[in-house]
Order: sequence, then structure tokens, then C-alpha cells
Amino acid sequence: MRRGLSLLVAEGTQPRLHAALSLAVASAALGRAVAIFFQGSAVAALEAGRVWPADAAHRAAGSPTIADLFANAREMEIGIGACETGIHLANLSADRLIPGVETTGLIAFLAAHGDDEIVMA
Repeated sequence: MRRGLSLLVAEGTQPRLHAALSLAVASAALGRAVAIFFQGSAVAALEAGRVWPADAAHRAAGSPTIADLFANAREMEIGIGACETGIHLANLSADRLIPGVETTGLIAFLAAHGDDEIVMA
């Protein structure tokens, strides 16, 4: 059986997030199990309703926006986890995150995905 792919997102800038989500969606499209964990300040990227400055440029180029990629990830059943400490550091609460995000910790994430290929994004 093919190893899963687990992405650890430690920085929530748009270019890194777009690349991480694109990698996740493409890997899932190829049949790979994928999970994403947002740690620390990267959790702010999960705030519902967030507008990303480069989304218009992506849309104009025919590339998916961040919201599109999150929607694709949900449709493909990619697990998305948010660091509980990161939620507090970002002054958020679980009910202010995009739909489908599980609040968890790094140890629990690694325990569930420790046999996966783990990539820092």
C-alpha cells in the first residue's frame, strides 16, 4: 500500500499555502491519502471568510484560489487539522475556522499519521 502524505504547514503566506494545498489536492487526485496540519501562526490561514490578495490574479490566470483549493480538499476528504495552541495565538476560536477543520495537537497528528511521508510546507 502506498504511504500517505502529511503536510505540516508552518507558515500561512499565500504563495506557500497555495503550493501546499495544490500539492495536497494533486496527491489526493492520484489516489494518495493526504492530511494537512496547520501549526502556530499558520492557523490564521484557516479563518473563515478570509480574502487573499492574489486570488484575483489566480482567477484571471485560470488557477484555483485558496478558497477553491480548500473546497477541493474537503471534496477529496483531505483531513485538515489546526493546532489548538495556534488557534489561541491567532486570537481565533474553532467556530471561526473554515468548515471541516479538526482541532488537534501535533502529537495527536503525528500519532495518527506517523507512517506517512511528512513534508514541511
